[in-house]
Amino acid sequence: MGKQQSAFDDSQEPHGSFEGQTDPTSPIDMDSYQQAQRERDGTHTPFYPEGHRGLLEIFSHRELVGEKLIPFRGPSPFMSVIKFIPPAIILLLLLFMLAGGGNLFKQMVQAKTTTTQQLMVDQPCNIVIYDAQGQVHVHGSTNDDGPVIVQSTKYDTSWSPQVNNMNVDAHVVDYGHTILINVEKQGGNSSTGGQGVDLDVAVPSFINVQVTADDGAVRIDGITGNMNVEASDSINAQNINSGNGRIVFRARDGGIDVDQLEGQVALSTYQGHIEVGSAYLTGSSRMRTQEGKIVFDGNVDSESDYSFETQSGAVDLSLPSNASFNLHIFAAHSAVDNEFGSNIVGPGPRAHIGITTTSGNVEINEDN
Repeated sequence: MGKQQSAFDDSQEPHGSFEGQTDPTSPIDMDSYQQAQRERDGTHTPFYPEGHRGLLEIFSHRELVGEKLIPFRGPSPFMSVIKFIPPAIILLLLLFMLAGGGNLFKQMVQAKTTTTQQLMVDQPCNIVIYDAQGQVHVHGSTNDDGPVIVQSTKYDTSWSPQVNNMNVDAHVVDYGHTILINVEKQGGNSSTGGQGVDLDVAVPSFINVQVTADDGAVRIDGITGNMNVEASDSINAQNINSGNGRIVFRARDGGIDVDQLEGQVALSTYQGHIEVGSAYLTGSSRMRTQEGKIVFDGNVDSESDYSFETQSGAVDLSLPSNASFNLHIFAAHSAVDNEFGSNIVGPGPRAHIGITTTSGNVEINEDN
């Protein structure tokens, strides 16, 4: 048998020592006494040079196929990432897609078409808007002598978008003093089927506004004049003044938020809060909600009546320390905290303020 075969011999017979040199199969770091003892006992100590690896270690990451060595195929990068994602997160992602993520995705990919019209109007002017489905934004223009600019954006939120049948009709009547904007679906079927039109209307800052949004929210900015707004969703307004008229906001199912308000108002919502800040109320003004909180921060004219009513919710009023008013509070099952310390405040004449809540605390704050 040749040298190659004897090198892998598994025989347990002791190897004889070499004359004049140490057995090359003995560990090189063993002292001479231990080495001589092992040679007398016939113990075989294999020699493993530095960096030696056994066959099992060499082939532990390979597969044998015939006579070829094929590298071990590990898991794909995708599976390596997936195994570190907790099952709870995967479940939440699935629930998100089922509950509302699909609608978000639709909004990201839905097609939109925007058109712009310009209409001339004479003072005093009025604008009447009806939108069957969509958001409405009416704001004062930087050029009061310029045209009314109507920007309409058609959209479709259905999974299978079709030709948008929403029609936008904007024209001038009343000898140039009134603009009518009507948005509804063409044909006899009143259902919009996920189709709608968002309106952005720039008007002269002095104008009377009437808006009806059957399925959407309304926003009013920088307008002075009569305002009559009804929306199925929320109503937001900023920097508005009723002038010699009145501001009427009705939200069927949403909150009402107003900042920088002056004039006579009637704000009501069936289900939602009412929050008014930086305000000065005149005339007989009222704020009422069936279910929600009422927050008012501002001042009131001392010769008028004011009413704040909620069936289920708190009432929080903040009035200046120099205000004059008589306070009438009806709180059936609620606590009352009045920082003024009295229901009769300031010299006459005094405003009459009525507060009613069936379930909710009442706070009257004094602003210094």
